[in-house]
Amino acid sequence: MIKEISYQIIGEIKDRCKSLDDATLIKIIEKIKGAKSIFFQGLGRSKLSFCFFAMRLMHLGYSVHMVGDVTTPAITEGDLLFVISGSGETLSTLNMAKKAKSVGAEVILVTMVEKSSIADVADVKLVIDCPSAKHDTSHTASIQPMGSLFEQSVVLALDGGIISYLMHERNMDLQAPFVLHANLE
Repeated sequence: MIKEISYQIIGEIKDRCKSLDDATLIKIIEKIKGAKSIFFQGLGRSKLSFCFFAMRLMHLGYSVHMVGDVTTPAITEGDLLFVISGSGETLSTLNMAKKAKSVGAEVILVTMVEKSSIADVADVKLVIDCPSAKHDTSHTASIQPMGSLFEQSVVLALDGGIISYLMHERNMDLQAPFVLHANLE
């Protein structure tokens, strides 16, 4: 029974990844490559899905920071802020996006909805259409609770898809990221 449920969940994630806009993903890659430093902001489980991606970008040699960490520097012109908000209306996330824009940084929003307050501020928005208890705009369904499908799709699209694309583009083999892997373990 659990195995069958897992297969169904994999199918849900596959459907969400099929619906991603390739042009938007390429824009995101170009923004990453052009950024001085890359910052990530999110809350709860959504933030955790960003942590996978942020760590892998660091392994590829990018300057990466998680907003709220004690060593996170000021965001400045030429930097990039990734924000994640399923609803696109999280007030603290909106305020950070506005602050980033005010200093000349660019903002990428990862969200479940096309139109929102944060989308109005963002330079690029990646919409992953998933169901949520907080809004009723999704065109899909899930057997999973709350935003699980969204968070899983974020991990596969960003940590899986974009990281693999960047590695391929840079002719990196699978061992290359280990140079920057933590060694104080």
